[in-house]
Amino acid sequence: MQPYKAFNKRFTRKSLNDIYHKYIYLTPTTGIDGVKADNDFDIDFEISIILRKIANNSYKFSRYKEKLISKGVGKKPRVISIPTVRDRVVLKAIHLVLQDIYPECSKTLVPQLMLDKVKSVVKQPCYKSFIKVDIKEFYPSIDRDKLFKKLFYKVRKNSLRDLISQAISNTTGRVDVDRGVPQGLSISNILAEIYLYDLDFQYTDNENIAYHRYVDDVLVFSTLSNPRPLLDDIIQQFEHLNLECHPCDEINSKTKLGSVFVKLVVAIITLCTLNFDDFSFRV
Repeated sequence: MQPYKAFNKRFTRKSLNDIYHKYIYLTPTTGIDGVKADNDFDIDFEISIILRKIANNSYKFSRYKEKLISKGVGKKPRVISIPTVRDRVVLKAIHLVLQDIYPECSKTLVPQLMLDKVKSVVKQPCYKSFIKVDIKEFYPSIDRDKLFKKLFYKVRKNSLRDLISQAISNTTGRVDVDRGVPQGLSISNILAEIYLYDLDFQYTDNENIAYHRYVDDVLVFSTLSNPRPLLDDIIQQFEHLNLECHPCDEINSKTKLGSVFVKLVVAIITLCTLNFDDFSFRV
């Protein structure tokens, strides 16, 4: 769908009202203002404000509330960004617009379906080796300039560009950052998928490998007996997007490679550690 048509479709009074009642109404999450999406929330009044401000290009997101999720001893916590109810309505509308524009980036498999797909692939006798790649600090490392270049190739509408730019660069808590995509927003995942779409396609289109990626975890099965050159190539492609992978040669590294044997099937599937946290706190 053309961006301006998608934008005009989603940013109407009826559409925003539907978004509120379908995705946000009675959810417990509150933003920096502490306002809840309950029966006291005047959605008609808020939609009037949204439409007026977007029409005159004056809409501004409120500062996101910060929620810290522990990743274990000695690791920096995951920072989750929580918008206000009004901003959640706008962000969800943007998310639906992006789905309309980039349908190829909007069909992420749920974890169990991804595991089922991996289980079926690993049984195929043509694959001799596997590669497991883990990306360091995925969302915080996304290069905004590169992301905007990919986005704005299709997104020509200035008001939509401005909303997306604002949403990404908006402050979480009291810290301003000039890099990455905030985690926890309804647009976070599709932006990440758009960012990696060309890279993913490069490998999914290769008939000699079975490539799977779920957020920051990549699992590849290859017909090669020695997959090291393929691993180096994949890491290099991520580096071109300014994403750093855990090196394979480090002790206890999350990036691994090896041969596929029947007795290792269970171990290989276990290596495909899917990152549920990125979805559990999306608001």
